Amino acid sequence: MVSFLESYLPYVVTKRVQWQLAYNKWFKCNTDGVFKGNPGPSSYALCVRNDAGDVLFAKAEELGLSTNTIAEAKAIVEGLSYCVQKQLHPLIIQTDSMLMKKIIDGIWEVPWNIGKEINKINQLKHNFNVIFEHVLREGNTLADYLAKFVFSSAGSRENLGILRHLQKLLCSTTCIYDECQTLEPVSIRAKKYSN
Repeated sequence: MVSFLESYLPYVVTKRVQWQLAYNKWFKCNTDGVFKGNPGPSSYALCVRNDAGDVLFAKAEELGLSTNTIAEAKAIVEGLSYCVQKQLHPLIIQTDSMLMKKIIDGIWEVPWNIGKEINKINQLKHNFNVIFEHVLREGNTLADYLAKFVFSSAGSRENLGILRHLQKLLCSTTCIYDECQTLEPVSIRAKKYSN
C-alpha cells in the first residue's frame, strides 16, 4: 500500500470557466440566490444582458428568512417574469443551482416549498423562447456579487450608503432602458486594460 501511494500521481482535470456572451440577437439572464443556514437569512439577484454583454436590467433583493431552494427559485421567477414582460427573447437563463436546472427540466421531483415558483416558471416559459442552463459560479459572477452584496449589507448602517448607490446605479440602468423603450442600454461592462 505504501509503495502504491508513493508512486501515485494524481490526474488533475482543469476547466476554464468564465461568463460567455449570449448568441447573436439573444438575451441572457444570470440568476443567483445567497443564503446562510437552511433556513436562514437569504437574498437573490439577477442581471439581464444583451448579446453585446451590456446590462439591460439588474435586481437584487433581500428575502429574509428562507431556504436555499426558495432563494434560487425566486431569482429565476423574477428574471423570467421581467424578460417576458419586456419581450426580451429569445432568452437564456443561467443558474448556478443544479437542483433548479434539474427541477425545471422535469428530471427531479419538485420540492413542496417551491411548488408555487415552479408552476409560475412553467406558465411563463410555455409560450416563450427560453433555454435554461446550468453554469458554474465563476460564470455567474455579477449575479453572485449582487446577491452577496445585498445579503452582507442587510441591516447594516455602515453599508447603507453603498447599497443606496448600488440601487441608484441599478435603477438608472433600468430606467434608461424602460423609459427609452429601446435596446440601447447604458454600457457598464468591465473594460480590459493592458499593461
